[in-house]
Amino acid sequence: MKIIATQVRVGNVLQIDTDLYRVTGMTHVTPGKGMAHVQVKLKNLQTGNNKESRYGSSEKVEKVDVITSKMDYSYESGDEYVFMDNETFDQISIQEDLLAEAKLYLVPNTTVDVQTFEGRVIGIELPKVVVLEIVDTPPEVKGATATAQTKPATCETGLVVTVPGFVSSGTSIKVDTATGKYLERA
Repeated sequence: MKIIATQVRVGNVLQIDTDLYRVTGMTHVTPGKGMAHVQVKLKNLQTGNNKESRYGSSEKVEKVDVITSKMDYSYESGDEYVFMDNETFDQISIQEDLLAEAKLYLVPNTTVDVQTFEGRVIGIELPKVVVLEIVDTPPEVKGATATAQTKPATCETGLVVTVPGFVSSGTSIKVDTATGKYLERA
């Protein structure tokens, strides 16, 4: 469906030529002189490459309707990740390269939104926060209290997060999936 460029929102999926792009950022620019335009940051859903495009405010773009299904992540099998539909209990496999960094936030029973277009999976949308267990982190340095200490911690999925000095191995933490940052202990 064609929409005016000013109606584009973050999260929309646009079709440009034959490729699908997710809108990751959007700015409506109204200069003092000249025509208003929309500056859009896009991520290619097939390759993962980022690009920026500029559209006149009255220009039309092709927005595609994406079907979203709630699914639970079940397990990893080789280079595929298996998800189960919450309503029909059907299982689907998604290739590792399609998930990109999202795989670092997946633990069994994590509910995600699996997005499909014309019958094929184009990506997943993670919850805003996930709980991960720390499997490796250096011990806290005692007596260093002049400044807040931070240290790297490796989570069960392989994600490395910077955590406060008091967090130890075996601790479950909440991580923001948009930024990959530590929020608090779970």
